[in-house]
Amino acid sequence: MAIFKKRLPSKGTHSARVLNGRAFDTAIVQRLIAICGSSDSEFGIELYFRFIRDTEERIAAMSRALSRTDREIMVAAPHALRGAAMQFGAVQIAAICAGLEDATRAGEIMKLGPLIEQLAAETARLRTELNRRLAHMPHRHLVGH
Repeated sequence: MAIFKKRLPSKGTHSARVLNGRAFDTAIVQRLIAICGSSDSEFGIELYFRFIRDTEERIAAMSRALSRTDREIMVAAPHALRGAAMQFGAVQIAAICAGLEDATRAGEIMKLGPLIEQLAAETARLRTELNRRLAHMPHRHLVGH
């Protein structure tokens, strides 16, 4: 656990907008839809589910890193995920990742486990919301948990 005691320089307080309990920032989602071509774009839908799968893989990596006290992964994985989450409008995931980065840098290892659990719960909520939205679209297959 000594790995976590060494502090990195703080990058300041991270902030992300939390939008009335929604899993997405709809303005960012609309921007992505415009880039993909339409609201039912197969490409856009696939991008979101790839983001969720990648997020789940990163959560698993963070859990393993925490058990091994691998500080490098505990800084890098949430940082990369925070950037991706903001690109997809998943602002609550980004906020949790900022908390993980800050707690790791501050050596506050007792906060990391609960934050990883919170990240997993928010990712599951995001998957549920996507499936709910897809259920209203013709010919869409829901993605399991």
